Amino acid sequence: LVLGIFLIISLLMYYWQPLFMLFSLLKDATSYWYRYSYVGSMFLVFMASLFFEKWSNEPQNNIVPLLKATVSIAGISLVAWYFLPKVSEIRWVQSGIFLGMIVFILCLVSASHLQRYKKYVVVSLCLLVGSELSYNTYLLIMNMFSEVKVYQNYVKQQDRQITALKKYDAGYYRISQTKVKGEEDNINITANYNEAYGFNYWSIASYISSPSGTQLKLLSDLGYRTEGDRISIVNTSILPTDSFLGVKYILSPYPIKGLEKITLQKANEKDVYKNPYALPLGFIVHDIAERSNGLNVFDYENEVYTQAAAIPTKIFKPLAYEKVATKGGMRYKFKIPTGNYSVYGSLPWKWSVDGTKLDLNGKMQQVYSTWLSPSVFYVPTTDEDSGYIELQTNDQNAFNELQLYLLDLDQLAKVTNELKEQSVDVKLNVENGKANFTVDNKQNKRYLQTTIPYESGWVVKLNGKEIMPKLLDNTLMALPLEKGKNNITMEYHVVHLKLGALLTLVGIILLSGTWYLTKKYNRGRK
Repeated sequence: LVLGIFLIISLLMYYWQPLFMLFSLLKDATSYWYRYSYVGSMFLVFMASLFFEKWSNEPQNNIVPLLKATVSIAGISLVAWYFLPKVSEIRWVQSGIFLGMIVFILCLVSASHLQRYKKYVVVSLCLLVGSELSYNTYLLIMNMFSEVKVYQNYVKQQDRQITALKKYDAGYYRISQTKVKGEEDNINITANYNEAYGFNYWSIASYISSPSGTQLKLLSDLGYRTEGDRISIVNTSILPTDSFLGVKYILSPYPIKGLEKITLQKANEKDVYKNPYALPLGFIVHDIAERSNGLNVFDYENEVYTQAAAIPTKIFKPLAYEKVATKGGMRYKFKIPTGNYSVYGSLPWKWSVDGTKLDLNGKMQQVYSTWLSPSVFYVPTTDEDSGYIELQTNDQNAFNELQLYLLDLDQLAKVTNELKEQSVDVKLNVENGKANFTVDNKQNKRYLQTTIPYESGWVVKLNGKEIMPKLLDNTLMALPLEKGKNNITMEYHVVHLKLGALLTLVGIILLSGTWYLTKKYNRGRK
């Protein structure tokens, strides 16, 4: 009865919305419903353990049918794996046959020594469970199938490329990329943003269930929009943003103007490009652009660099364009003036429009205004002085006016070189959970701008005294400097670690006490 109640509850956690909402801690947990299936699976494992606990108390000769079933199932597994064709279209047939044979054997074993009516009950239950397993296997394989060898090959290539890059440059920097595993060709959208965890490098991209809201907002203000309060859409290289955040290398299957291709092995169609404008993890600035204050991405970038360098800086400049209506949307034609420029744009949308695409100067296609699509996009250009962006959509009313800007690469080089030159005396050492800076500051009223996000667990000390950092866009720590020698130590402490350890200890004591008293009580009854 107890197991039945819990089984019903575990099912309702997935299929009854009020309980699912409560189980999800009152958070919007849409899509990928099976992400919590491990809870239900754990309950099934628990039920199985109870069965084997009862089985162990039975006479030893009853274990023979179980051993026969185990050997038979193992044999069927080997036959299915080694002898049946490994063609994606028939994988679901393999799985169906495999599960069907398992159910058949379990039916025979379970019902062999039972009375007639119990045999029918057991066989019916086995068939019901087997049918459910087979059908769900069919659905999963038909919708989620991918060749293991493709994944293995991707991982091997990517691991070699990252290892080679770390040998090429052993410094402190971040890596970004414009294409990852699982991305469809010419679509340029993906949800796979956790390769930095898989291949052990620093990045500005991640996809976790409970990210830092301030970090999401910072990246959004700097051009990498937020999706679903969980993820920053980082599928291109916005050079000023990447440079400020210390992204020194970009892995990309196509060139981006301003980046320099280096001679490392190509992997998964991606070459390694160096960002010559990338700033170090800590650099000296004159002031901090605290908040975006309603500025669009491009104007806020100008403000960030202006405050850092203490001189008016226009790395992004508006680019005029001409609108021409097309059969499927709108074409924006532009001319590039003489100079060292690249082109970026954004078409802010009021609501999502599925099926919308951007034709970026005939060089690239980009899905737009939908799930996982970016807001700011890079426009590949050639040596010609003209280009275009074509919006292909079923609802032009969903879009605001195009924001089209030139990125002045000479100006970006000038301001980043100035920031690097005034930071040559900054020495850095980073360990797990710690960062130490030594700064020889020759002027008053300057800051050490770091690209380390602030969290309440950080303890920052300047020359032995604890200080509170100033925050760029409420996120990145900027530390006020004293004139002369500055020794800065930063150490992260897990919030409420001691309290958590204490509660864990209390739990262990209570559990041990319960076990002891139960055992003592059972002995008394005997």
